[in-house]
Amino acid sequence: METSQPFLGIISGPRRRSHAEVAHRSQRIAGGLHRLGVRQGDSVCILMRNDIAFIEAAHAAMRLGAYGVPINWHFKAAEVRHILGDSQAKMLVVHADLLGQISDAVPEDVRVFVVEPHAHTRRAYGLTGPWPSSGRSVEDWESFRDEASGPAAEQQVPGSAMVYTSGTTGLPKGIRRQPPTVEQLALLAERSRVALGIGPGMRALVSAPLYHSAPAAYAVQAAARMSAMSDPHAAHDGHDQADDRLGPIDFTMWSVGLLGVARFKRGEAITARGM
Repeated sequence: METSQPFLGIISGPRRRSHAEVAHRSQRIAGGLHRLGVRQGDSVCILMRNDIAFIEAAHAAMRLGAYGVPINWHFKAAEVRHILGDSQAKMLVVHADLLGQISDAVPEDVRVFVVEPHAHTRRAYGLTGPWPSSGRSVEDWESFRDEASGPAAEQQVPGSAMVYTSGTTGLPKGIRRQPPTVEQLALLAERSRVALGIGPGMRALVSAPLYHSAPAAYAVQAAARMSAMSDPHAAHDGHDQADDRLGPIDFTMWSVGLLGVARFKRGEAITARGM
């Protein structure tokens, strides 16, 4: 009989972040963002493959009532330039290997934080350094995260994502929603529980890129909820080893192939290699 306790939190390849770690790190990051001037209604753009840092940055922005703006990492420089300007971004969080191809598109007043791709991400995508020089001033995201001291005062109504279209008929178009009321949030939580099963003890596979609206919303909601609550009485069992092409969130699984065939067990969640 299996007696080992399952891991509860975010699993990304060999990396793990417990519920408590996610809550603590996102609080610290939110405090750091606040000291850099990020306020309710501001935009924090994220140009990354599926990664734990993606979730933490989006969750921290949400705590401040700001918009997390995921950018498709396949976009060309002109499309990135448009999104950064249209969303009035205060900062950009970007994987280090992606910055060289879009650095000229980043306005000088946008603060840039680079995230070094993890070893399992480099293996999955065949990435080899050193990365091309961006020719501009950048800051290391991990150093910023570790030196930040939170928490900042959280907004009663959290922020959300501002998602852009793919731009197939022109430039990408963003949707900036007004912050929901407390009543709307409660209704959304109940509908998510009934329709999607989002609640204490659940696990799910996020098998699509986080720059898409539904995967991002699902993943960040899972991170936010697991940071705020956990059910010690929920039934869980062990987990299988995920392959190198799997990335973040809050469940466990076994996969085969690009997007994977998953055998779920009750408990945590993960994101697969993006498209």
